[in-house]
Amino acid sequence: GTAVAEIAHDMAPGAQLYLASVGDPVELAKAEQWMVQSGVSVINHSMGWWGWGQTDGTGVINQVVDHAVANDVFWANSAGNSRLMHWRGDFTDPDRDFWLDFDNVAGHRYNTFYASAGKYIQACLWWDDSFSAATEDFDLWLARLNPGTGQWEQVASSERRQGGEAGQTPVEIITYTAPTAGYYAWQVARAWSARTDVDFDLLTPGVTLDDPSNPHAHWFSYERSCAQPADNASPGFMAVAAVERAPGYVQATYSSQGPTRDGRITPEISAPTSVTSVTIPSFTCLLYTSDAADDLPCVDLGGRRTLKQQPQTKNHTAP
Repeated sequence: GTAVAEIAHDMAPGAQLYLASVGDPVELAKAEQWMVQSGVSVINHSMGWWGWGQTDGTGVINQVVDHAVANDVFWANSAGNSRLMHWRGDFTDPDRDFWLDFDNVAGHRYNTFYASAGKYIQACLWWDDSFSAATEDFDLWLARLNPGTGQWEQVASSERRQGGEAGQTPVEIITYTAPTAGYYAWQVARAWSARTDVDFDLLTPGVTLDDPSNPHAHWFSYERSCAQPADNASPGFMAVAAVERAPGYVQATYSSQGPTRDGRITPEISAPTSVTSVTIPSFTCLLYTSDAADDLPCVDLGGRRTLKQQPQTKNHTAP
């Protein structure tokens, strides 16, 4: 957050900066209200949120943005840094064992990745269901490959109930610290569901799914990898992607992309990454959509991490 504010100041040295640190939607809403009341005209939100809505412009995070825009505030948000850490797809189970087969081939139920010893592993799974009373019940599991036996052993799970009761959301979250280095895998189980055409998003912050060095089966999707509120539909909102420097100005490999779940284009604009920083001298440059977004000068609404994301998977932006 401090480094992002530095870039905002460099881009607009005459601007008055209002800074806030937020850790949940309630704190985000309070910070936004404070800034609106203080007469702030531009907000740069240096965070990304997962599991609070369908990434279709709805949900509590987007409601905060909508309120700011309705009060004549321009809001800029980073697209996110999770392009290589995302999978999307439908529930397929050709062998009818209640486990999702990631490529519709029986037995292909392990979406694998490598983790070093002590690695903090996390994932968020959500699907197209009501965020006020979800009815389709799915679970998320984490397995570890036993190198001695060659078998997968389940080590963690998220089994929240979705039964149509008020307050139940179509979200499962796992956090886990790898005790040993090796290969791990995500699994999706059908606990109970009347539908089989369920559309999933799986985000694994800090854990790369698109890993060419992984010899085991793994699946990933670049599409729809943007964080919330990069899916916002307000006319006074803009999501920012990161592009590399000259001569190519190509999309940064980590920079999340759309479309949104309801088919809209996001992000709307891109800006260069690789920005030098005095605030963080241990880094020679900032390499994320945070600094790309800050190439659009603005006020910074920075924050702590949601879902305990690693700093490099945080989203930062600015107008």
